[in-house]
Amino acid sequence: MSLDKVRTALVDATSDVEALNTSSSGNISSRLNNKHFLVTPSGKNEFSARDTVMVEVGTGQSVDQEHKRASTEKDLHAQIYKVRPDNGAIVHFHSKLTISIAGVSPWPAKVPYAIPLFHTDLWRLGIEGVHRGVPFAAYAHPGSLELAIKVAEIFKGNFIKAAIMERHGAIVLGKDIDEAVQNALLLEHLSDAYLMNVSLARDSGRNQLFFSPEEFDQFRRHVQQIGYVGKL
Repeated sequence: MSLDKVRTALVDATSDVEALNTSSSGNISSRLNNKHFLVTPSGKNEFSARDTVMVEVGTGQSVDQEHKRASTEKDLHAQIYKVRPDNGAIVHFHSKLTISIAGVSPWPAKVPYAIPLFHTDLWRLGIEGVHRGVPFAAYAHPGSLELAIKVAEIFKGNFIKAAIMERHGAIVLGKDIDEAVQNALLLEHLSDAYLMNVSLARDSGRNQLFFSPEEFDQFRRHVQQIGYVGKL
């Protein structure tokens, strides 16, 4: 895809996830090559393809000749691209549902998690039994290098495509912009379903039903064996 087409795709993707954000919050990026990515600009409710900013993966610094201000979370995107060469796009958003989950203490584990293994669709986000659910990144100030490093560590050495950031929001990955947008919408859907699951169990006095890590991996192997690629 040409540079101009990637710039336009970022604008289109922002419209696709508009309902997940308020005002100018959230940001989207797309990898151009091993050294650079494009990211949405900072502090703009509306922007054009020309406003997107080219950033260097290695430094997290803008390399655009024009004086444009990249998203304040550019380091977050850069650090993730460093550790995930398979990843081609990132969507970070502050939806009401993921913010709600981000404001509750996580389930305790070696890597804490925010949404447990309550539904099969979690496999679409690269979740495996060992992860026990959607990972939860401990708090660090938004836009800080500390946050960027903490979140990147969660995505390192695996194929996880989503995480919740404490008292902040959510971040999802994809092989390209289209997949990243779809994963953002899926995480929002699962967040909604999980919160309803919690409420229903509480109000009815019944237990929530979760997969054990072993059961979830059995499901993953089943999906692979039947060659599943579409909708279940």
